[in-house]
Amino acid sequence: MRVGGSAGIAIAPSDGTNVDDLLANADLALYQAKSTGGRTRRFFLPVHRAQVQARRVLDLELTRAYADREFEIYYQPEIRLIDGAIVGAEALLRWRHPERGIVMPGAFIETLATNAVALEVGRWIILTACQRAATWRSMGLSLDRIGINVFPPQFQGDVLLKAIDDALRETHLPPESIEVEITENSTLNHDDAVETLQKLHEKGVRIAFDDFGTGYASLSYLTRFPLSRIKIDRSFIRKIPDDADTAAIVRSLIVMAHNLGLGVIAEGVETEAQAAFLIAEGCEEAQGFLYGAPVSAADFEKHLRAKQLANKAAHRLARGLKGGHGNGPRHTVRSSGRRRTE
Repeated sequence: MRVGGSAGIAIAPSDGTNVDDLLANADLALYQAKSTGGRTRRFFLPVHRAQVQARRVLDLELTRAYADREFEIYYQPEIRLIDGAIVGAEALLRWRHPERGIVMPGAFIETLATNAVALEVGRWIILTACQRAATWRSMGLSLDRIGINVFPPQFQGDVLLKAIDDALRETHLPPESIEVEITENSTLNHDDAVETLQKLHEKGVRIAFDDFGTGYASLSYLTRFPLSRIKIDRSFIRKIPDDADTAAIVRSLIVMAHNLGLGVIAEGVETEAQAAFLIAEGCEEAQGFLYGAPVSAADFEKHLRAKQLANKAAHRLARGLKGGHGNGPRHTVRSSGRRRTE
């Protein structure tokens, strides 16, 4: 047995003049020591109290935001690299704050994941994304899948299973049209995660490993979970193709995934050079600002419709060119006094 410890330290009189204040401040310092990985010690700083107070305020705001329906779902296209077709979309949470406007998830998602309303918000995200996907299908704008991120508490018991079953029942979507996106952090310390994901896989729901390559346990997770694809983290994609070491890592990740029978999608693609590298290495799909930023459902629908029309026009043109003289444009030319129609 290996025992490790962390310590939080508060010193009188600067950090408190009575036992209660000293213990409370030492506890705040201990929280900081644990949050940095443990096996260390931290002295109390006034900023620690300010951080806790700010988190408490944010917690209250998030509870109010859910009650006031301030959360929205944005969608970012996932495209097939070989032809640029939109094959999926990732559903991303946004907070339309009444004073601050659109708040990005990085500013609140970690706090929301531990908030009392996390399960309700998670259920709402799944249902809303499925309803939108069903609407697009009814309009002839079908997508292969909708990617949905989940909160760690949703792996407790049958919470996630029930939320997805309810959404599928209401929207009549096929299970394979949903792709649950997991990360190492979302499944860490949740013994129910493997069983839950296995049940979803048996139903036909797809499982994608998001932010792949950034965690310590990512490689072992490839065989532990019933995955359908990996999503290579943007921190790697940002450096290709110029950084040789990163390019080698990305190349190896693609080969490894394919050897395990998994699909690959690259996140954060922003340049044509990055896309060309990924195509050359056999990466099937990508998402990023090169193909479209996350946008509201209405704007994504317009983008999807425009892309579909463009693809149809390109397909008609290709058929015309393939048909040769019989289907191509006709024009008359003169040669050596004779007239010829082409």
